[in-house]
Amino acid sequence: MIGIRRSHFDSSASIRSRYPRQFPVTPFFFPCVLPWNSRTTMHRVLVIFAGAALGFASIATAIGFVIDAPHLLGLHVHHAETTGRVVRVIPNSHGRTEIEYSVRGAPYKRDVPFYCVPIPHSEGEALRVYYDPSDPSVASAVPAAEILTGQLRSWIGGSLLGSIFGAGAALNIIRYRDRHDARFS
Repeated sequence: MIGIRRSHFDSSASIRSRYPRQFPVTPFFFPCVLPWNSRTTMHRVLVIFAGAALGFASIATAIGFVIDAPHLLGLHVHHAETTGRVVRVIPNSHGRTEIEYSVRGAPYKRDVPFYCVPIPHSEGEALRVYYDPSDPSVASAVPAAEILTGQLRSWIGGSLLGSIFGAGAALNIIRYRDRHDARFS
């Protein structure tokens, strides 16, 4: 800011006389046209960002539990492999598949979603099963990294959509509060 004197930013009297409530002037804030004072504006922006963040976080969490992210992340970090087979594709279940495998002589059966089984698959087909050594009932027929990578776009896209809804809800709350305050002031 070489060559600009502080008085150019601090000429509050001349700006306020011409535009009484539209131009909040502080030393580090360039004047811009705002229909409310800067404190209210900042409060509104923070509420909208908080709503967006809350929407993003809640939808991301919901999608994470729908795709079983906690177990998939655990499988990605610690997993072992064994051979299993497809028992059946469960009818009217959007591709859920029952697989069976054994770990240290103990048999396991698990219903897994369509994205946890390589495509195409048929009944009796042998496949590699990735399981959690500490809890062998948690398993997948596809590496967890592939599943998480495949689901990442929808996870982030859905979460961004949730942030838009959260920001909209926060904006509606602000508008309701403003209308409510206007009635009683």
